[in-house]
Formats: sequence, structure tokens, C-alpha cells
Amino acid sequence: MLRMKKQLFIIIAVAILSVQSARSNEINLDYRSINASIVENIILKDYAQLASLSETFNQNIQQACSFESSGEGKVNSQKIVSLKLQKLFIELRLAWAKVQLISFGPISFLERRERLDYWPDKHRVGERQLRKLLNSEEPIEWNIENFRDKSVAVQGLNAMERILFSKEEYLDNKRCQLAKLVAVNVMNISAEVSSQWSKKPIEFKNDLLNPSPDLTFFANSKEVSSVLLNDMSTQLRFLSDIKIANGLPKKGNKAGNYRQLESWRTGSTFALMKSNILTIENYYKQGFAEQIIKFWPKKHQQIIKLFTDALDIVEFLHSQATVSMNQLLTQQNNLDRLKQLQNILFDIDVIFKKEIVSALNLNIKFNALDGD
Repeated sequence: MLRMKKQLFIIIAVAILSVQSARSNEINLDYRSINASIVENIILKDYAQLASLSETFNQNIQQACSFESSGEGKVNSQKIVSLKLQKLFIELRLAWAKVQLISFGPISFLERRERLDYWPDKHRVGERQLRKLLNSEEPIEWNIENFRDKSVAVQGLNAMERILFSKEEYLDNKRCQLAKLVAVNVMNISAEVSSQWSKKPIEFKNDLLNPSPDLTFFANSKEVSSVLLNDMSTQLRFLSDIKIANGLPKKGNKAGNYRQLESWRTGSTFALMKSNILTIENYYKQGFAEQIIKFWPKKHQQIIKLFTDALDIVEFLHSQATVSMNQLLTQQNNLDRLKQLQNILFDIDVIFKKEIVSALNLNIKFNALDGD
């Protein structure tokens, strides 16, 4: 009996020491290292790339549209130029997809996110506003300041996509004038956001790397890590509940609607999803993985496996979209894979929001996409 009591005492003592050790590890977690790795190795570089590509794209738009639309030869040469612009635009779209998950900082100021990327457009506001501008008898005034006051639905990437990937085979003067305004607007927003993250007087990265309750937006490094993880979670749900779900069959239909998918005109819908998923995975690997491996190596392996499976499905769907975008969602095999992708993204999100939050002693806010 005495021996049993001693064994029980030892078990309880070991358990208490284990809990104390775990709490000690949680207290000593290097949150700043997590944040610095993500900010310096991913966010700053990706915003810089977006700014650089938007500048290149704008230069090409301005050059392509510096012509007088008169004569057959001018029309034909302009058609050839627009194919180059389409390729550059897709590269720009993919660069935006890398920073699309970031909900805080300079991108949230002055309606920049909406002005840069007005999607999803549930009520087709952009289409109506764009048609109104192009069909109006009044010329489009070259004034970037006034253009900023127009509907956000015509100021960014989705408006440019409609201009470059429309049924029109060339860019006439009016479409060019609008394209030039949109290109300058996208370039300005991208440059402003990139600069305000990394350069004074704002240097927003300092708020994340050296937080102070009296001086910065964030109180401490732990709060910053929580915000980063929350944005990763939100992007996973945005991918699952909006980007994928929009194209799936509605009640009574056997086929999905590819026109509800993001950037379907360009054929890069699943390339954009791949960029989104790779970025979330990169956040995890660069920032959180080292800590998770210490506490929970098997959980790390599970997370990496889920990301690998998700990327394999996206690659397959992209190959199908390259063959025929309009037939993609009419085939049950593709629909099944899309639903499988939804489930995988949901599983990753659950691990992030419950298990990683608990393991790293973080707190993430309510996600409006949860529907709880």
C-alpha cells in the first residue's frame, strides 16, 4: 500500500513538473523571432515585389497606349501589344496574391485594399461602372486625383482585368485612357504600402518588431504573433468559403459556375490559389514551425502533409483550367477535388486556431468567416 502511494506521489509530482515546464516554455517563447522572420523574410519582400511589378506594368501600359488610333495598322499592332500586357498583368496578379492575406497595416488605410482589389463583386458593381465609363460620350479625363474619387470598383486589378481580357480585340483611345489611370493608381498604392512598411516616417514594420503599449499599434510581440496567425486562419477560410465555394454548384445544379471564380478571365484562378496557399505555408515554416517542432514534431509533419496535399490538388485543377476553364466545373471529378481541397484547408485552419493557438499560448480574435 505504501509502495502504491509512493508511486502515485511520483506520478503526480512528474505531472506537476511537466505542466510547470510547459508553462515555462510558453512564457519563454520567442514571439519576436516568429514575427521578425515573417516580416523581414516574407512581408517586406513580397510588398517590394508587388511595387516593382506594378511599376513595370504601368510603364508598359503607358508605352502601349501612346498611339493615335487611326488606320488598320495601328489597330493590329495594338492587338499584339495587348498580349504582352496580359502576361504582365497575370504576373502582377500573382504578386498581389502573395500579400492578399495581410489585413492590417498600410494596406488597410484609405480604402487601399478595396481600391486595389475589389473582389468578390457580388452585385457586379465593377462591370456596371466600367461599362458606364466606356460607353459614355464624355472623354475620360486624365486626372489621377479625381480618379481616386470614383467608385473603388473601377480603380484596381479587377477593372484592369476586364479591360485587358474583354471581347474587344484592341485597346482604343478610351480604353487606353482608363487603363493608364488604373495602372498608375495600382502602382501608387503598391508603392505607398511597400514604402510605409519599410521606410520612415511611418516604418510600420517597427510596430511589429518593437511593439510598445504606449507607442505602437500592438502592445507586445505575443499580440503580433496572434494577429499573424489570425490572418493565416482568415485567408484559409476565405479560400475555402469564398474563393472555392463561389464556383461550386448551387442547389438544383449539377455543374459549378466558373464565372464566379476569382480572375476566371485570365485562366489563372488556381495559380492564384496556389500563391495564396504557398504564402500561408511559408508564414508557418518561416515563423511558427520551429516552435511547433520543439513541442509537437508529429503535428508539424501533419501540417506539412496537409499543405502538400492541398498544393497537389491546386496544381491538378490548374492543369485542367489551362485546357478548358468553362468545362472545369462541369466534371464531377474536378468538383470532388475542389470539395476535397476545401476540407483540407478547413483541417489546417482548425489546427491553427485550436492546437497551435494552445501550444504557443496565443489568442486570436473571432473570425467573421467562421459563421459561429
